[in-house]
Amino acid sequence: MPRPQVAFALVILFSWLLLHLYRGVVNDAVVYAMQGLIHLHASPFRQDIFFRFGSQDRYTLFGVLYAPLIGVLGLEHAAAALWIGSQVALAAAAWTLARRLMDEREALLAIGLLFVLELSYGAQGVFFVVEDFLTPRLLAEALVLWSIAAALDRRGMKKSAVLLAAALLIHPLMAAAGVGVVVWIRMIAPRARGAAFWVALASAAMIAAVMLSGGALMHARMDLSWLALLAQNTPYLLPSRWATTDWARTAVPLITLWMAIRVLPAGEHRTLAVGALVVALTGLALAVLAETLRITLLIQAQPWRWQWTATVVATLSLPPLAMRLVRAHAAGRAALLLLIATYLLHDLLYCLPIGASAVFLSRRAGSASRSGSSPVSPASPLPSASPALPAGQESTAVRLAVWCALGLVGVALAWDVLMRVYSAGMPFEPVPGAPGIEMARRLMRDSALPALLLSGVWSYTFFSHQRIRCAVVSATACLGCLLLLPVTFAQWTHVGLTAGLYRAFQPWRQRIAPEAEVLWPKNPLDAWVLLDRPSYLSGPQLGAELFSRPAAMVLARRMRALRPFLALEGVSGTRLPAGWSYEPQSLTDLCAASDLRYVVTRQTLAAAPLAVAPAAAGSGFAGLRLYACPAPP
Repeated sequence: MPRPQVAFALVILFSWLLLHLYRGVVNDAVVYAMQGLIHLHASPFRQDIFFRFGSQDRYTLFGVLYAPLIGVLGLEHAAAALWIGSQVALAAAAWTLARRLMDEREALLAIGLLFVLELSYGAQGVFFVVEDFLTPRLLAEALVLWSIAAALDRRGMKKSAVLLAAALLIHPLMAAAGVGVVVWIRMIAPRARGAAFWVALASAAMIAAVMLSGGALMHARMDLSWLALLAQNTPYLLPSRWATTDWARTAVPLITLWMAIRVLPAGEHRTLAVGALVVALTGLALAVLAETLRITLLIQAQPWRWQWTATVVATLSLPPLAMRLVRAHAAGRAALLLLIATYLLHDLLYCLPIGASAVFLSRRAGSASRSGSSPVSPASPLPSASPALPAGQESTAVRLAVWCALGLVGVALAWDVLMRVYSAGMPFEPVPGAPGIEMARRLMRDSALPALLLSGVWSYTFFSHQRIRCAVVSATACLGCLLLLPVTFAQWTHVGLTAGLYRAFQPWRQRIAPEAEVLWPKNPLDAWVLLDRPSYLSGPQLGAELFSRPAAMVLARRMRALRPFLALEGVSGTRLPAGWSYEPQSLTDLCAASDLRYVVTRQTLAAAPLAVAPAAAGSGFAGLRLYACPAPP
């Protein structure tokens, strides 16, 4: 008979395979693929607009480490291998930290929640803790979590410092949050009486330095034109451009941490929760300050990203927090129900007053929990609620709060189900050959329902004396994994940019001048890999705007000149204002408005193409045409 731990681990594996299907070299994975390729083949790609004026590649060693793996395995196999390794590392690091804070059963549920909840941070759903494509953020997160776990051990400071240094070399923006949390754990929290004073003093000193500095910091202010470009093309970088739904999502993990601080007993877990909360709030304050004062370095540092540690710690805190609330009489159960409603309504402003009510009730629950109950031992059965208090002791207000919380959970569940039905018809990443899996992923994305289902399976697996239940759970999870394995393996091993495809585009390469930029707007890797040419402009390359003003100005000029064309191509940030015409530009228009030399598109540009898509390229490239601007006189 399988052990409950093994059975539930299989459930987590099934959930990961279903909800985190590898998506290939897409989104930010394109940018990091370019960084790897440039360390393999520097010329002619150094003249690509993304690298010409400097890029984020100068702040990380990821491209240097990525390049040799690309050389051995090829781009797409290297990306898949690194992604799988990073996912395993993240799970192992989260497990190490969770076991430091809680027992084995709760740690298993915490890891499951980490992978079934869609944990975003920042605005517009751009960044997620668990990403379905390769970025150095995943590996940096793993290193930071290992570092935090080591820092909680008094003998682990050297190990923590080494891990933090490695994270800083991989992705300094993500590692900065870990530095803040470790500093809190090792330097500020042990001096609890002076912690608030030192935090306030450091914050005041930082703000004073920024406000009074007449030196390099203030001279490096971002001018209004540069800032306006960021607001237009990458608004998630600027807190003033965040929508109310973004702030609601940001508040949910902070509310969870606040409740954990109130409910959990004094110790490592509460210290970590306080540190994660302080770092997240400090990051948000610095982000607002940076935008207000237009401080280039701080805007580029994106301190709002420090929320990711708060999001992870809040998620790992959910199982022990829920267990203590269940044992803390009616107030605790009401607080837990309100917290569930907060997660179900996480993208609506209504979650804020509901979460605040949960925090208020958790204060009473926390005092009851710390005074009257002890942590659940691994061998104990599912904890029942504490014995009911005499009729006069449980106030009518608390009983009413429980019933109101139940009603709110019901309303929130109904809303979430309606959103699932609505999501079923929304565009989503297709899963080739598996429409059932694609529909399941559509129904479960951006929802707390998978977390509730996982919690129910956890209770069913662990809190029962019937060992047959473990066998049922194990068999069901194994069957699910087997059904998902063919699709998963196909995604892991898929290669789109093959050697045969490269050979098929040989006639195009012969017609394009060496080192000439090519406008192939969908994906810069098409120009890089298939044509051996730098890309003129594409959506992923807009990220160069943040780290270089000259690059931002060049990109802005090109986007203004080609905006109607780019809008029809679906390039981000090029949607035309109301009243503008979406009529296609001709080749003559494109060439006259810019310094463009070559264009690859399916649009008809009222000119004879230089070449059409090779027949051997396949249906994915059918209809593409290569156009060339006339040589200047």
